Amino acid sequence: ERLKVIDKIHNIMGYVFQHHVSLYEDMRDNPEFSDLTLVCKEELQFKGHKILLANSNTLFLLLF
Repeated sequence: ERLKVIDKIHNIMGYVFQHHVSLYEDMRDNPEFSDLTLVCKEELQFKGHKILLANSNTLFLLLF
């Protein structure tokens, strides 16, 4: 019985994780939500989101 409960919790957590990944992918692919452009030496440009970068890296948090 305990294993069934653990398995159900695992399945729910997997669903929640996939749902959040899907939301981030939708935001990433929508240019309306991009609020910055990163440019590297090779002139490559990447659209991004300040809130996501700041949340994942202290350097970006300090910059914004």
